Amino acid sequence: TAVYSKQKMDNLNAELNKKQEAITKKEEELSAKDEELDKKQPGNFYFTQKLVSCYQGLKQFDKAEKLLLSKKEKSNQPNFFVELGYNAQLQKNQTKADSYYKKAIDLNANYIEAWHKLSLVYDKTKKYDLAIECCQAILNIDNTNRIVTYNLSALVRRLTEIQDEILEQYQYAIKNNPTNLSS
Repeated sequence: TAVYSKQKMDNLNAELNKKQEAITKKEEELSAKDEELDKKQPGNFYFTQKLVSCYQGLKQFDKAEKLLLSKKEKSNQPNFFVELGYNAQLQKNQTKADSYYKKAIDLNANYIEAWHKLSLVYDKTKKYDLAIECCQAILNIDNTNRIVTYNLSALVRRLTEIQDEILEQYQYAIKNNPTNLSS
């Protein structure tokens, strides 16, 4: 293993900081261009998505949310709720993400992306039964969706592992503490 001197580490950190500053500057430039495009074509969701992505890359989540909410007011489409949900997820606000995905589904029950993202929120928060319900809803819409079929089998596997672990712990408790059992 190589041992780096303090000077060498300082140089590497300075170089890294310069690169990060250059990336941030480039993201800000792209953001400004995307803002211009969005103003010229306010109804073009693609430009809105690009601009939101830039804001998210710059960790300007409030700005992204404000833009999406203003666009949603003009066009109450489910894709805006999905983007708002994703923005909330990036901020680790699973409850808010869940709420936005559900609103997208309320607007269009066949909107697979909203169901998929909601299933991921449930999976991440260990609400496996709800994640499975979302996957089943997707398969009711499109029973050939291989990604969801894979995700569903992974969820069922996780649930089976949890059930097996609970059963083992219960059996261990019975074996080692038979007097603590209530009749």
